[in-house]
Amino acid sequence: MRKKNRTKIKIIKKDNACTFKNINTIYPLIFPLILITFSTSIIIGTYGAINESEAESKITEAEKIVSSTYIMVLNAEKSQVDVTNYLNQLTYSGSLLSKAQMHYRNGNFEKTIYYADLSIENIKGLPEKVEQSKNHAIVKNNERKLGMFIISSIAIIAIICGSMYSWRFFKHRYFFGRGDSIRLLKHACWENISTY
Repeated sequence: MRKKNRTKIKIIKKDNACTFKNINTIYPLIFPLILITFSTSIIIGTYGAINESEAESKITEAEKIVSSTYIMVLNAEKSQVDVTNYLNQLTYSGSLLSKAQMHYRNGNFEKTIYYADLSIENIKGLPEKVEQSKNHAIVKNNERKLGMFIISSIAIIAIICGSMYSWRFFKHRYFFGRGDSIRLLKHACWENISTY
């Protein structure tokens, strides 16, 4: 019977640190280290992929919200709403969104999610404010148009009535007030014509 050649492990303790004397003793430790390394890299890689997809979805959501709010602000501006404050808030939200996109390109997905969330939070409630201001401006504009219509109607009626009264006054005074002199003039003209 043949004896197997086994290496003996000699552990030398120096200053509370263990060192291996023979290299053959490291081989049994390599496989568990490799297994742990691969499993942690798979877990971290999966977490990174989930984080990346979450970051991408947050950026997409923020882009949709910012663009739809910007369109609402433009429509409100067409209704003669003062949108200066809304545009300032949208500009700040857009700068936060651009920071999120920059961090996404650099691979920093945690900051991407942070800035995208911050961008969404910055304009939270803004669409409702814009819609309320737009409705208020429409009502105010309609009231102003109604007031202008009433004032214009009154002015037109006053001009027509004033013109009719002025014409009657002018007609009465010019034609009927000087009636005797006009009749005398007519009579004198007929007499001169008849003598010829």
